[in-house]
Amino acid sequence: MPKIFVFDVGGVIIFHDNTLLLRRLISRMKRAPDEAALLKTIRGSGIGTGASAVSQLWTSLVSDYSWTGTYDEFLSDWSSHFLPNELMLESIRSIVAAYPIIFCSNTNREHWSALCERYDLTSLCQHAVLSFEVGVEKPDARIYARVANIFQEVAHDSFFFVDDDDENIKSAKEYGFYVHRYVDHFDFLSDLKKWSLRR
Repeated sequence: MPKIFVFDVGGVIIFHDNTLLLRRLISRMKRAPDEAALLKTIRGSGIGTGASAVSQLWTSLVSDYSWTGTYDEFLSDWSSHFLPNELMLESIRSIVAAYPIIFCSNTNREHWSALCERYDLTSLCQHAVLSFEVGVEKPDARIYARVANIFQEVAHDSFFFVDDDDENIKSAKEYGFYVHRYVDHFDFLSDLKKWSLRR
């Protein structure tokens, strides 16, 4: 049976401290919203689907909240909250030697570029299905269809899908993928072992 591995990036391969990001952005604002409002602004901006650019988000933060600083300073703050999951990176390096790997991530162009530059993510996968490129975000099933279309001859239940978000796990399971919600790395390794023994 063919086996294809599909990994989320944020929260699985790379940890992201959204509170740190929000507070860093707020620290440069003269008319700062609270963290929840700022997060809602970011998530509603369209950067995840590529409908708008991060530069447009920055412009709106300057206009709406008097964010101070240059665009380069904004980009530095924008990608300041990442920390690699070394255990998962080690596991992926082992998996990629034997199986195809696809990264499937809700992200924006600037975050993806920063992560690739810092952690060489493109060397760890054969394919990447990124929300800002395909125009749709998880948990929308259309993004899983883009993943499955890469290996059209492979049954959906031969895709091992790893994500840390409940809604994404639920929708991927409904689509037909074998799913693992990532919480603890040793639980992941246990599930991986069971999956590897499948015929």
